[in-house]
Amino acid sequence: MGGPQKPMEIQVTFPEHVKSGVYSNSMTVTHTREEFVLDFMMIAPPAGTVTARIILSPGHAKRVVAALS
Repeated sequence: MGGPQKPMEIQVTFPEHVKSGVYSNSMTVTHTREEFVLDFMMIAPPAGTVTARIILSPGHAKRVVAALS
């Protein structure tokens, strides 16, 4: 039990195909007790396309809501 611990540094990579992002003008949310699924869509009538699917734990979903509030 020494002194204060140094924060861990984590190297995160950012793949080229992700850097530009995707556009979404609609979203649906489904969930179970174990996970939330966010489907981001680009809707341009008469059709639409899912542009990204994000799967979160309930704890992380709460932190996202807090960050957006």
